[in-house]
Amino acid sequence: MVVSYASKIYTKDRLFFLKLLFRWTGSVWEMLWVDYIFFVTAYVILAVIYHQALANHEHRMITFEAVVRWLSKIRTSVPLSFMLGFFVSTVFSRWWSTCMAIPWLSSMSFYTQALVESTHPVKSDIARKIRITILRYSNLSWILMMATISQQIKDRFGFNQPLKAKKSSQDRSAGTTAAATAGTGNDSTDGNKNSKKPEFELTWRERLDLINLDEKVRKHFGRLVTAEEVETFARSAELSQSTDLTYSPEYWLPLAWATRLIKRSRMLGLIAEERELLFLVEMINKFRGDLGTVWSYTEFNVPLVYTQVAVAAVYLFLFSTLLSTQLIRPEMVRQVTMAPAAESINETQSSVIDTVLGVELLAYFPILGSLEFIFYLGEV
Repeated sequence: MVVSYASKIYTKDRLFFLKLLFRWTGSVWEMLWVDYIFFVTAYVILAVIYHQALANHEHRMITFEAVVRWLSKIRTSVPLSFMLGFFVSTVFSRWWSTCMAIPWLSSMSFYTQALVESTHPVKSDIARKIRITILRYSNLSWILMMATISQQIKDRFGFNQPLKAKKSSQDRSAGTTAAATAGTGNDSTDGNKNSKKPEFELTWRERLDLINLDEKVRKHFGRLVTAEEVETFARSAELSQSTDLTYSPEYWLPLAWATRLIKRSRMLGLIAEERELLFLVEMINKFRGDLGTVWSYTEFNVPLVYTQVAVAAVYLFLFSTLLSTQLIRPEMVRQVTMAPAAESINETQSSVIDTVLGVELLAYFPILGSLEFIFYLGEV
């Protein structure tokens, strides 16, 4: 989830990096806290098994220590940092390119307002209606595209509202139709074709009606789709051999209507020069191309094999970290013998006790493993 945080964090504030580090919404902490609890729990269980359950089993303890040493030597043999760097760079570049490809309707509004105009009173009113219609088509095209890829747009226009009564009636009618057409080979073939298409919760007509019922749509345009335009979509649905639940109105179709309006404006003298006509058509074509680019980024994902390799490598590395970062007896003895020199016996005993307590704490909590867990898993 991408959240805005720059406006709430100022570099001139003291310790501003702490505000940035411990911000919760959209942070790595919010994303990983459940996985981190499982990671720490597994580490503690292994530590308890080694320090408590295997305390009286010397042979098994030696085997455990040998496994820890072996994993600590080989776990860095895989270039995980290089692999994750390539993967994260690919994912981030796709995300940024998608953000930059989302078209803005303001440019369409500016140029349409400037180039479609007339000084004649009657033609001036026609030009105003044409400008509104072109912007209406642009908004409709934008909504139709984004509704297919964005959950927020679906929620914005109520495309996911539950309609249990409607669904039950559709199920009954579908059952009646299936019973009436049972036994025909062609119908079963068509059913197989339609079953491959994703189904929506609402029919395409109901989705268009929800767009028209939106408060801002009614305020600025009255309605985005007229009855005649709905019938045009209906003919397109028939040509595509889609059902009411599988058909998705083409986002480019309103833009085709907009280009015809621009050509009509030129014929009526509302566009002064031919190059202005070509400029507006090119602008609409770029608008369509940007929407198509956004669709292509959501339709064609990063190859699954890359994602599988990156995720599997990280999880296998973290699984080995559970064992390779365990504090075994030789390391514990080394930590205790590294206690600082003291002038008196009491100070020496106190220093050794403090060191032993610290080593015991390190033995049951994965400090180094926690850093690796956050840094590596946070990038996947």
